[in-house]
Amino acid sequence: MAWQFGALDALTKQLSGAITAVVTMLKQLDLSQKEFVVFRQRVHQQLEPAVLALLNAERAKIGAQGRFPWPPSEERGGHA
Repeated sequence: MAWQFGALDALTKQLSGAITAVVTMLKQLDLSQKEFVVFRQRVHQQLEPAVLALLNAERAKIGAQGRFPWPPSEERGGHA
């Protein structure tokens, strides 16, 4: 169990660094709100399937049953 928390901590730190880098890049691009929304949608469409696959693979390693309840192709509303 301890290695799972260690792996989660390492993944969280990597994700935090990646998000910081993306925010820095976006600030330099000086996008309009409409351009930012399009950018966010494209990034989400490309990343969600990979993230879900990784989460499902990790859950399978620990013997968890089922998959996450949303398919990657499903469009959801909301604000980023």
